[in-house]
Amino acid sequence: MQNCHLKIFADILLVFTILLLVFNYSYWKIAKYETHYITKPKGFFPLGNNGKYKSNYRIWNKPKVLLCSEFPNTLDFLDILLPDGVNKTHDEIFSESKFANLKNVLENNSNGTLWKLIIFIHNPMERFMKNFMDYCGMNSKYGTESTSFCFYCNGEINCFLTRLFDYLNEKCLMRERFIPTLRDKLFAPQFWKCNLKLDASYYNIIQVNDKNNFFDELTSILKNSNISIIDKSIEYQKAKEMSLLLHNKENKTILDFYENILTKNDYLLTKFITIYFFDYYTFSYEIPYF
Repeated sequence: MQNCHLKIFADILLVFTILLLVFNYSYWKIAKYETHYITKPKGFFPLGNNGKYKSNYRIWNKPKVLLCSEFPNTLDFLDILLPDGVNKTHDEIFSESKFANLKNVLENNSNGTLWKLIIFIHNPMERFMKNFMDYCGMNSKYGTESTSFCFYCNGEINCFLTRLFDYLNEKCLMRERFIPTLRDKLFAPQFWKCNLKLDASYYNIIQVNDKNNFFDELTSILKNSNISIIDKSIEYQKAKEMSLLLHNKENKTILDFYENILTKNDYLLTKFITIYFFDYYTFSYEIPYF
């Protein structure tokens, strides 16, 4: 009987020892993995650009200027500076051409004459916040925060950004070219637009959020292309005043509220940077810390 008890005790001790060794080994492996992980930068796969987004353009044939812009006022004041501009869709430009990039299409259609390609872009965070507040934030300007346009998120930025990510991820995988909806125009990455996948290196990029240099940089580009602009004329001043409308400030309190939610939440910020990574990279904006 005593030998039986000793055997049971020995078996229990053996099992306990094995379990203790397994626990210690597992703890060591987990600790080693976590130490390795937290020393690495957080990784993610940026939302790509399939080049299927059909942009619209404004073309001035005489000075050979093409503008791609989603900001309505830019067309208005450029029409003051440049005469006889016409709107062109993606299909109107590319449908009868053997070329895939704008530069070659335009120069081929004008016997090799060089064109000036201009694009207005916006800081990704500022652009997202402005459009979100106008359309999908609490008490939005257009009262659409509780509609399907904003994924029925009722002004909640975490809900909206999560569903926007899924929506744009599906768009990114589309095989056919698509005409952008209003939601695409407002929230799709700017890098998707204007045939930038192939023409990014040919564009003169102007950042509309640079209030101090925005208009001067634009007129400098036009002058360097031998495009006639009369400085200090009534038209020049009118165009400059119109350009300042692009820099209207949003409600600072609401802006700070939403921006704080986004930038203080690692999950949301990672989603945001995943969507707009190539905007930050291509246009040399500083990526928010996360």
